[in-house]
Amino acid sequence: MKIAPTLDGRVRVDLENEKDIWALISIVVDAGGAMGPLSDQVAGGMGAEFAEDWREWVVPDLADQFRAQLSEVAGTMEGKAPGDSFFIAREQAELWYGALNQARRALHAQRSSSPEDTEPDDSEVRRARILGSFYDRLQILVFETLMEP
Repeated sequence: MKIAPTLDGRVRVDLENEKDIWALISIVVDAGGAMGPLSDQVAGGMGAEFAEDWREWVVPDLADQFRAQLSEVAGTMEGKAPGDSFFIAREQAELWYGALNQARRALHAQRSSSPEDTEPDDSEVRRARILGSFYDRLQILVFETLMEP
């Protein structure tokens, strides 16, 4: 996969093989299961007196926002094949940034909750580390290219 900023201010993504497509679809897969826990994480250490209001007023909007972010990535990747290219424009930057953030946080939570005695060569741990690093770098590129003033 090749990812680079373009002269017209977008980010171009060239898909070279099936693994590239898998890595980008994994954003949706990894982030998709985190919607409930992620909205709770965003609440932080909120006191009990605000927790009910948070769930009633904020969580539905957050869930809608999270779904929109994942839908953007899923829609972009729909029907993509090796050799295809696509662009991320400024208008899509917040959605991609948010989806990447969800996926990174979900992987981090998964790694944090895994037992200490997990073998370093465990395939799920290795997968989480590799994808987490990829999500982080793509998120930085999206931010620096499309979101910074």
